[in-house]
Amino acid sequence: TKTRLAYAGFGGNYGEFTFGRNYGALELIADWTDSSYVNPYGNSALGISSSREEGIGRSGNVLKYTGEFSGLDVHVSYKFNDNEKEDGVSQDNSAYGIALAYTFDFGFGIGGGYNVANNADGIDDSKMAIFGVNYDANGVYAAANYATGTNNKGFKQYHAESQGDHTGYEAVVGYKFTKNFRAQAMWNKAELEPNDGAKFDKVDYYTIEGRYNLT
Repeated sequence: TKTRLAYAGFGGNYGEFTFGRNYGALELIADWTDSSYVNPYGNSALGISSSREEGIGRSGNVLKYTGEFSGLDVHVSYKFNDNEKEDGVSQDNSAYGIALAYTFDFGFGIGGGYNVANNADGIDDSKMAIFGVNYDANGVYAAANYATGTNNKGFKQYHAESQGDHTGYEAVVGYKFTKNFRAQAMWNKAELEPNDGAKFDKVDYYTIEGRYNLT
């Protein structure tokens, strides 16, 4: 088994610096639509959740800075190369990313981020950009994220024979009816466009969920 998260660091009014197994910078925005009440659903269209090798999802050897300044959140991450040699050739998987988000006093937030991950020699880098908005106030929660990128490892698009582009959409809207009961609807869709093939839907589903807190 692998440790889910394990990192250490230091911080102050200027923010926090950590190193270890941690989320990459883009998780700041991706979290807005990763709100499913049950584990199998949500956060499957942007290319975030399974992109551990790209320093986006949970990854090892991540140096990260996080800071919050009067509503502005700043996340910057750098993943050091930790890939073992394959057939005697080192497969560099170092990566770096940055994400910024601003939340207004009335509960509306907007943000964006960008990540680049190295691949083996002769294969283009994996790149991803993400943009999102959210609202959390008066019992209402709503969020929408859009991601676009190329050679994303979360969709198995990084080998020389499987490179291509992807576009991801995630949206959620929910309402807290009482102190203990809430419900929401979610939508996830990812389109892949391989370099040597036609565009197709890799992910396309919606969920309707309810949650009751017993205690």
